[in-house]
Amino acid sequence: LYTIKDSSENNCLKNTEKRARPFINPFFTTALLCCLAVMGGLILLIVPVIIFGLWFSQQPYVVVEEGLKNSAALKRSKYYVKGRMGQIFGKLFYIGIIIFLVSLVVGIIVGIIGALIGVKSEHLTWINNLLSIFTTPLSAIYGYQVYRHSRATRP
Repeated sequence: LYTIKDSSENNCLKNTEKRARPFINPFFTTALLCCLAVMGGLILLIVPVIIFGLWFSQQPYVVVEEGLKNSAALKRSKYYVKGRMGQIFGKLFYIGIIIFLVSLVVGIIVGIIGALIGVKSEHLTWINNLLSIFTTPLSAIYGYQVYRHSRATRP
């Protein structure tokens, strides 16, 4: 995420890692709080899980971009999403569907090829892992762009 944040600057990966190091602990503690809030919503029913998940969907970017942590990052994330839940849901759903469809198509192709050449599908799981090397950064970059738009359009 820090590399994405500093993509306009020409920094080497080593410098990025050094500058990102202070954010590692706040990133994970804020993510833990986010997970606890979402899991608390799961106890109530599925609708609160979706609401909490949307409210806190911007928290990783808030931690990295704004340096906030824990409940302050969660509050800021909620602030960016409030009043735009349908729009944010649509954008996140959109990228999720694209990644799901790409994974599904690749999985079907791998299954067919594996069946044709007589290789068990368990031996071809590395292809799905290779695919995630591309889809994970894609979703992170897309999520960061959603965050930047949400932040830029808030007073």
